[in-house]
Amino acid sequence: PRYLRFEADCRVDAAGVVCFFEGGNLLSLTHDGQVRWQRNLVSEFGPIESRHGISASLEHSDDRVFVWIERSKEPYVLAVEKNSGKDIWKSAGLGVTSWASPRLVPVKSGQHLVLSGIGALVGLDPATGKQLWRFEGIKGNSTPTPAPIGNGRFLIGATAGRGEPDAGKAAESNGLIAIQQNDDGSFQADFVW
Repeated sequence: PRYLRFEADCRVDAAGVVCFFEGGNLLSLTHDGQVRWQRNLVSEFGPIESRHGISASLEHSDDRVFVWIERSKEPYVLAVEKNSGKDIWKSAGLGVTSWASPRLVPVKSGQHLVLSGIGALVGLDPATGKQLWRFEGIKGNSTPTPAPIGNGRFLIGATAGRGEPDAGKAAESNGLIAIQQNDDGSFQADFVW
């Protein structure tokens, strides 16, 4: 017999399930399997072309789901209303290689949606998609997803990479990052250790 392989990621809450398939289909189901809504992001926003495919999982809050498409041309992050499937906002991705997932990190003023891709970490406002900060003092972070630990802090890892000239230096980027708000209301992120 032939077997079909489907790469998908799903998030579950009290209302149902939202799933994203590597082919670009994003859909929501009730717990008993009825389709609430469905979309084809490839039809809407173009093909998902990247070096080795995508692997970013969905992130979600009470009312929205976040989809990160880090592709070769015009990468994007999309916030979608869970109940209707309608776009809330669409922002530019990082424009780098990444297989990490977006992650909501709690801060004093709410949350930041943190993205990690080779050489950069970025924090977005989950309500608007506006970039709040960008940190570039990092290497080897193409795969690890930020791990929130509270109070605007998260752990980030780095992978050694294969055949890259400074692959051994990736371990220098493993550590704890803190997001801090400046006196003028802007944000910045940097290593604690």
